[in-house]
Amino acid sequence: MERLLYSPPYSELHKKGSVYVMDEPTTGLHMSDISLLLAIMNRLVDTGNTVVTSPPRRAAATA
Repeated sequence: MERLLYSPPYSELHKKGSVYVMDEPTTGLHMSDISLLLAIMNRLVDTGNTVVTSPPRRAAATA
């Protein structure tokens, strides 16, 4: 729910030149949701936006 509360309205996602900062965006997501999130992040970058993410904790990344 936090992701929804802090995200801009969907119409705002199409603006070019925005910067999106995501802290461990895949934490707690199902693999199918991660695929969807990555597709959205790629679309944001492809349309001229910047996406910055922090990596998950190392223990989670190596599991």
